[in-house]
Amino acid sequence: MLYTSKILELSFQAVILDKESSLKMRKFALIFLLAMPALSGHANAEANRPYIEFNANYLQNLENKSTGAVNPNNAADNALKVTFEPMTGLGGEIGIKNIQDSGFRLAATAEFATINPKTLKFSGTGGSSSVNVSGTAKDDAAVYKFKGYYDFELSKSAELFLGAALGVIDNNGDTDPATAAILGVNFKLNEHIYFGVKGEYAYLFTGKNRGGVSSEDVQTLVVGINLGYVF
Repeated sequence: MLYTSKILELSFQAVILDKESSLKMRKFALIFLLAMPALSGHANAEANRPYIEFNANYLQNLENKSTGAVNPNNAADNALKVTFEPMTGLGGEIGIKNIQDSGFRLAATAEFATINPKTLKFSGTGGSSSVNVSGTAKDDAAVYKFKGYYDFELSKSAELFLGAALGVIDNNGDTDPATAAILGVNFKLNEHIYFGVKGEYAYLFTGKNRGGVSSEDVQTLVVGINLGYVF
């Protein structure tokens, strides 16, 4: 199935974690950590508190469409829909809570998952066909983002949070922007440790027009659990 890899390459973008991306993330995190002391001079001891968080995520890419010469083996096919298997992934986040006693929170994140296309559905003047490719074209992916949140105190032990994210994805040296909207709840176990749940709608601007094929941007739904430590 040599055409499968070619079609997938043309119809959607995977974010490949390579050595260059890893180095970028280390620099990214170092700059953020060095910036923390500049924000930590507020008189309120509960303000400007650094934290670290680990995430386990369940992700689902929405159906992705392409048009053009989508099938090298059949020129009559001019449209393609790609469906995806659900994914699991891990991530990490470092940030500062309650900046200047305002309820705002800023963070830098790195998130990793494996993309697994499920089916390729071709259509055109000659009719339609479907190919099952599950497990044959997996790609390890990484996304790096800056996130901003606002935390609403529901009780002494629970906080509702709303957030938005801007970031980049790196596909073998090609970088594309990514955005996300976030909603979740964190529960305090004690002064330092908390856990939470979140939902996220991510929009990856990976749509391309190359090789006679025009592909859509990728949209992803995320449900995750968080475990964090506040310093």
